[in-house]
Amino acid sequence: MSGKAPRQKGSRGERLIVSTLCAAGLDAYRIPHLGAMRGFKGDIEIRLNARALKIESKVRKSGFGFLYKSLGGNDMLAVRADRQETLVVMRLKDVAAMLGGKVAP
Repeated sequence: MSGKAPRQKGSRGERLIVSTLCAAGLDAYRIPHLGAMRGFKGDIEIRLNARALKIESKVRKSGFGFLYKSLGGNDMLAVRADRQETLVVMRLKDVAAMLGGKVAP
């Protein structure tokens, strides 16, 4: 992903995640991209008790259709490639609620 428009799209996605988490009462903030040069991981950080949870944000026009379709009406989707660790996909509002944030149904 290079160029101004894709960077702006990614930044908008990161700001949406942070604003959603903050609105739910969580301490979340974007990590400046220059921070990557200093060894920071991820795009977003959530401070939860004594822990710092890292979020890597990816925004695509239609690249995640399979995940949305598979998640459907379920709360979580577990996916795993051969010989890889299982990943869990959830809606952001559900993650915020699970982490103790206040989210309207």
